[in-house]
Amino acid sequence: MSLQMSSIPHEYYFGDLPGTLQYKMSAESLISLEIPQDDSNSCGYVFAEHSLANLLRLTPNTDTGNRNEWKLLLVMQRVSDDGNTIWLKGALLNKETGDIALMTSTNNREILADNGHRGLSSHNDDWTIGRFRMCAPTIFWSELKNRLMY
Repeated sequence: MSLQMSSIPHEYYFGDLPGTLQYKMSAESLISLEIPQDDSNSCGYVFAEHSLANLLRLTPNTDTGNRNEWKLLLVMQRVSDDGNTIWLKGALLNKETGDIALMTSTNNREILADNGHRGLSSHNDDWTIGRFRMCAPTIFWSELKNRLMY
């Protein structure tokens, strides 16, 4: 299985159709990913704190998000050049099923609409989750694969 290039330069996605929230990715499929070589592997993203605040920002306030207990496996963030917009990319482990959810969240709901995307509420009123499959730089995928393997 391999990652597919996104419309965002140097970001890649795995599986699912556009506009799909990714709640049920298996650890086995993520471990088996072939990760492309990309010299711009971080795209400005840095590892972010594993905290309750970031878990709430990445957990959808939906039936599926609410009826499950989640553990934050990995979170990375990027701050816009003007400092007004923060993006989070996260992998959450469903503690009951072992499935992994892949989410993108931002503190700027308007930017989603401006780019033709829908958003949905997270468990933090100031953060919105993109209603789309997650794309991320290769460093995210490599680190997620390592955390699942080791």
